Amino acid sequence: MLETSQDVLYLTIAAAVAAVTFFLCWSLYYMISILRTVKKTVTDVRDKVQMLDGIFKRLKDTVASSGNYLSLLVKSVVSLVEFFKDRKEDKKNSKKK
Repeated sequence: MLETSQDVLYLTIAAAVAAVTFFLCWSLYYMISILRTVKKTVTDVRDKVQMLDGIFKRLKDTVASSGNYLSLLVKSVVSLVEFFKDRKEDKKNSKKK
């Protein structure tokens, strides 16, 4: 089997190539695993950000609609106060006559 030193050299080179191939495959497997984990993490973060964006949009819409109702409520209270103020003045004027 090993008749010359060249046979030993070829066997050594073959073993070295096999070892390098094994370590390259092993490294590639771990790199793919790490990239898959990073992809899952990025997807989860993207989903959370979209969820927060939806919550903020709903909150903005709620505040905007409540602002419209609040302005309507303030106008109503102002007109109600003016009504009672006018009514009070009318009572004073009717008593003076």
